[in-house]
Amino acid sequence: MPRRKRIFTVLVTACVVAVTLLYASRCFFFSPSTYRRCAAAYLPWTWYKNPLQLEYGVLDEDGWKFTKTTDKSEIHTVFTELSLSVQQSVGDHATAGDGAQVWFGVRRLSDGAILLSAEGLEHSPYFQVKDLAIICLTPKLQELLTNRLKQARL
Repeated sequence: MPRRKRIFTVLVTACVVAVTLLYASRCFFFSPSTYRRCAAAYLPWTWYKNPLQLEYGVLDEDGWKFTKTTDKSEIHTVFTELSLSVQQSVGDHATAGDGAQVWFGVRRLSDGAILLSAEGLEHSPYFQVKDLAIICLTPKLQELLTNRLKQARL
């Protein structure tokens, strides 16, 4: 193969790869090369198509109160902290706690599909993720959740 043709082939290939990576990073929340499944992100990476919305809800005497955000860094923080959370076996300790019922989740805005759903009690670190696993939230995630629930109640 002539040298010019090889250079052209390499340049075209590099451009195609760059355009593909740029498209994937703009359209999808996770990169296909770095995505790792866990209890929180258990769906294929292609399901996490932008834009995503993170929702927090708390059930008070007068009904559910919610706060929402589309901040990508906060959504990344939630997924990262959930992947660091320790998975628990089902038992009495996993349902221990008191306080209001709490829910948080990630929704795909294009069609409303819920990609992450976690529920638990306000003063308990144990949350059930999408009926698949019970996890113990990290302190950082507990603090974020507490702050967002205060915001929802305002």
